[in-house]
Amino acid sequence: MKFITASLEALKRWQEPVVWLPLLFVLLLIGYQVLPQLDPRAGIDGFGTLWASGVTTFNAVLAGFVTWFLRQLYMLELTDDDERELIDHAIGIDRAENGERIGAGPATTQALAILSLDRAVWLAIFLPVFYALQG
Repeated sequence: MKFITASLEALKRWQEPVVWLPLLFVLLLIGYQVLPQLDPRAGIDGFGTLWASGVTTFNAVLAGFVTWFLRQLYMLELTDDDERELIDHAIGIDRAENGERIGAGPATTQALAILSLDRAVWLAIFLPVFYALQG
């Protein structure tokens, strides 16, 4: 029983290299075999398409980070508590101080407008950064 507990603890601790890395390698091999059948422009081996997908994903992640950083830098980012409160107001939930739901109130369009504007500003920053990184 000690061995099983210790093994599970080691698996939890080292799950990235032990579980996820081999799984991602298997997915890479599957993509390497499947992409040429899905897209004839991918070439014989499909490596170009895999490489382009990886570069595009990296650019998207980098653009997301730059967007988050700029919003933090210029204090445009809503805090998690403010966001939860706006969502509660937008769908009409009243909460007590401890976070318990105490009832339903009227839904407010102002809260929905603020949330929508926040997402629109995020996209207005993200899209130009992403397209600039794409070259």
